[in-house]
Amino acid sequence: MPPVIVRAADKAGPSKYEATVESLRQAKIPEWFIDGKLGIFMHWGPESIPGVASTWYAWWMYEQGSEGYKYHCATYGHPSKFGYKDICKLFKAPKFDQAQADRLVKLYKAAGARYVVPVASHHDNFDMWDSKFQPRWNSMATAGKDGCGMWQKATVANGLHFGVASHVARTYRWLQTSHGADKTGPLAGVPYDGQDPKFADLYGVPWNDTGYGYEGPGDVGPPAFEQNFEDRMKGLIDRYHPDLYYTDGGPPFKEMINHPQSTVHNPRSTSILPLHHFANFFSHDYTAISERNDTSRHVERRPDFTSSSFYQTLRYHC
Repeated sequence: MPPVIVRAADKAGPSKYEATVESLRQAKIPEWFIDGKLGIFMHWGPESIPGVASTWYAWWMYEQGSEGYKYHCATYGHPSKFGYKDICKLFKAPKFDQAQADRLVKLYKAAGARYVVPVASHHDNFDMWDSKFQPRWNSMATAGKDGCGMWQKATVANGLHFGVASHVARTYRWLQTSHGADKTGPLAGVPYDGQDPKFADLYGVPWNDTGYGYEGPGDVGPPAFEQNFEDRMKGLIDRYHPDLYYTDGGPPFKEMINHPQSTVHNPRSTSILPLHHFANFFSHDYTAISERNDTSRHVERRPDFTSSSFYQTLRYHC
């Protein structure tokens, strides 16, 4: 489905936005984004280690009978003994350094890209930065490398716009497969490692929603996860001040969308998850993209928006 973004008003928008859809309808798309027809989106993280079952490895490896499950069992062992947490611990990115980030961004620029957007956190609940609110499962903890920070430095140095992408809002239901067990075979009924409460900070808790589709304003997740998600994204945006924020679906979580308060943490605050955070975000010269919107009318399709995934490139070179 083509991406959708917040619609620009015919005239310049206000300098400050309220926490309402009506106010956000007035958001003006920055000129740099309108002119920038090509942007590079990069999926890279622990799922690049096995390099199979796409960026959904953490989901497929717990689906008995799937290719991801078969590969995992043959390569690493049964997911009751060697789970995705252990894949995360293998993430060291030995070939990736600032020089590599600079080289790749120069390549993207030469290809015509005007903005670069790494996936800061995917469905696997692993953060690609020194994440205060996901301290065990992030690129600094396992590899000693601030992935987002290195991409930001390279992007800015090359005169391009830097963005971040968040795909993590659905994690609480997407990783429910890790809480299962084989239904047949010699290990039938043996719990996968996601059932171990010691790793709830990665796999989450058992929940009554096992859907894996796009996140959106109808989602109701565990309260602790919703708060952790907001804290992480606020920390991400306020740390790197991206020009663009991408969410893999609509604005997430029913409770957050209805949040009544509005708080600005600092003059460059871009904490944009509930509507009041979107209001703060658009009070600056930034833009936000949503891959899908199921309920609101304050968006329009942009057929001229183009993104590309360099997952395989990063897998082999980093």
